[in-house]
Amino acid sequence: MKNNKIYFAFVTLLIIAFFVINEHNKRQRKEEIENYKETTIAFTLEIKHYEDSSELKFYFYSNGKLFIGKQHSSDYFDKSILNRYYVVKHDTQNPRKNCIYLNEEIQPDSITLTKAGFKYVIYYEHDIPTNTYIKKHKWE
Repeated sequence: MKNNKIYFAFVTLLIIAFFVINEHNKRQRKEEIENYKETTIAFTLEIKHYEDSSELKFYFYSNGKLFIGKQHSSDYFDKSILNRYYVVKHDTQNPRKNCIYLNEEIQPDSITLTKAGFKYVIYYEHDIPTNTYIKKHKWE
């Protein structure tokens, strides 16, 4: 009987410790994100769904270099957020530490995109029925 009480108390303590550590980690991550100094534009690329979570992949530029970011969520991301521009904050010393704000979608103009490091690319696609090349463009 006494062993059961000790076992129950131990399991209860483990559960409480788990929640305290989890809450501490969330608070620490939030403080880390608040200390990110640089804000720029990110473009969402793809979503991968897993059994109990999902991952959003996006890219942005910092000091002329391309960075791929990933945001994990226990919820599933909606496909409607793909191929859109959002605000992303990152650490100036290590841009791999970043956070995309999916509630802050933006409609940037060409000047804003160029300042953020994106490039306007012209490419050609072959049209088989007419045997011609069609000129196309996109932002990368």
